[in-house]
Amino acid sequence: MLRSTKTTHTKTTESTISGSRPSRIRPSFSKPPADHRLKSLQKLIQASRSNGRLNISNLELESIPDEVWGTNAAACQSTVLDVSFDRPLDQGSWWEVCELKRLVAADNHITAIDPRIADLGALVMLDLHNNQISSIPDVVGSLQALSILNLSFNCITCLPDSLFQLPLVELHVQGNALVQLSDAIGNLSRLSHLDLSDNKLSALPPSISKMTCLTKLNVSKNQLTSLESVDLSAIVQLTELNLSYNLLANLSAFSIDTISLPKLKILDVKHNRLSSLTVKLTCPELVDLCLSFNNLSSIAPGVFFDLIQLETLDLRDNALCVVPDDTLQLHRLKRLDLTNNNISRLQPELGLLHNLTMFLVYGNPIRGLPTLDSTVKLLEHLQKRIVIPASSHQIQPNANNAVVSRGIDQSDSLPPLHHLQQSSVAPSQQEYSSRIMNLSNQGLDVLGGDILSNFDFAPSTIDVSQNRLKNLPNHFNEYSNSVVTLIARQNLLTVFPNIPFGHLKILDLSRNKITQLSESLPLLPRLDELNLSFNQLVYLPSQLSFPNLTVLLVSNNRLEAIDPHMLIQCIPGIQILDVSNNSIQTIPPELALLPCIKSLQLSGNMFRVPRAAILQKGTEAICEYLKSRIPV
Repeated sequence: MLRSTKTTHTKTTESTISGSRPSRIRPSFSKPPADHRLKSLQKLIQASRSNGRLNISNLELESIPDEVWGTNAAACQSTVLDVSFDRPLDQGSWWEVCELKRLVAADNHITAIDPRIADLGALVMLDLHNNQISSIPDVVGSLQALSILNLSFNCITCLPDSLFQLPLVELHVQGNALVQLSDAIGNLSRLSHLDLSDNKLSALPPSISKMTCLTKLNVSKNQLTSLESVDLSAIVQLTELNLSYNLLANLSAFSIDTISLPKLKILDVKHNRLSSLTVKLTCPELVDLCLSFNNLSSIAPGVFFDLIQLETLDLRDNALCVVPDDTLQLHRLKRLDLTNNNISRLQPELGLLHNLTMFLVYGNPIRGLPTLDSTVKLLEHLQKRIVIPASSHQIQPNANNAVVSRGIDQSDSLPPLHHLQQSSVAPSQQEYSSRIMNLSNQGLDVLGGDILSNFDFAPSTIDVSQNRLKNLPNHFNEYSNSVVTLIARQNLLTVFPNIPFGHLKILDLSRNKITQLSESLPLLPRLDELNLSFNQLVYLPSQLSFPNLTVLLVSNNRLEAIDPHMLIQCIPGIQILDVSNNSIQTIPPELALLPCIKSLQLSGNMFRVPRAAILQKGTEAICEYLKSRIPV
């Protein structure tokens, strides 16, 4: 049944079912008249007979049309086109009829699932998200071919046991009113994706531990107080686990001292009530760990010891007094957030975490820490405070072939931070084997071939920072297939280097004189991090040829505006965006639609909204505010 209305909606496609949480906020598009929608509906139903797919989402439906069930009750009415499966020959041959396999009826006003759904025995995918359904009939359990079911954003209070007899691979029920789950959910032995977020669950059934095929589990935004009934280590295929926004005081039962998840890559436990962390995380593939906005005052030794692949550790807004010593062993760490804790001292050895690109310590009572405007300077400051034990007084050369006496204060013995990767017992040999071309802080105005000829290897890292270079030499073209990291900060560069580095992942052009980026920038297909902070950019180009970029730092420039559509189109995987301290007049709400954004820095601009109070709450609060301002 169609309901005539003038409200506007957006068409929802089957891609919503892929596992990402569908948004209630959608850009507005004009809705055609009701009679036109009726004709469109009839055409869609006719087409579904040949391809087995029917998408009737966002059509103001109060129920699924009778024609979908193969009936022709209204055929006698001249105003209604016959679209039944028993149609005349001029509407197609009987042998061309295909059973319905995919049905999308999302974003409507459907209040109940018709029992005739049982007649669609070939159905593989059913998407009814964003309707007004309050209950699931048992007949849904007869759909023995169903593998993907999306019932998210309805009014469902319980799931029938018959649902758990289906061969489901994906089940999405986020945004409902579920209070508890039957232990029969453990019968979903094939389930890979389970989204239970944004409900009212206070506990999880023990049988979830039996779901050994589960790779993604999202139980965020519930009322969970404990995980004692669930053995997380039994869900061995888990790659993503989201426990955020609950009331958890512990990650496991008190009798369990280790959580072992060999394939886990993302663990999110932010906004809970953890006061201490004692359970050891044996997760060798873990990349992102978020423990922010808890009450953590202590983390036991060994908790992080096995996290050898960890790149992001978020501990902000806790009550930590010291940085866990295990952190010093996380050599792959790229982002460490200790904001708003009670830390009074930073271990100097933190300066040896060479891969850190973002190290945040604001809001801590740290004494003797100078005002530093970059992660690099903070690491340099810490590195200079390292004292090597006086167990050996062996004389060894450093990366600049200067003689260094072991056993004295590190501020006199260690080379600057940009030499840390080369420093070793035999630095020249290490430099060669690491393929690092270090020409930083040499007072260079021009970089000629005579200098480059001293390096008889194809470098993977080139560091020409802290010189006076106005451009990068054409000789660098020779290294376009070998360079992975290029550091050219603090020079006099005025243009973006026009060199097609095919394997470049990290590019640091901060603290230069770059005023604009060309519309025809070179293609950098593998670039992951781009730092353009402290330049003179007024705008970003309409196209960026960096399809794999995840980190874009453009703080302290002169940007007047930011185009979210360009970002979504050109760099959809961006996770960290820093446009702080610019001249941006307004923040477009669509910026919140960046699908992978984790850190959005907007402070220090000229806009009035979002207000500072919202900015201080962090990225999630900013995005929620911006989404609320997108026209419906």
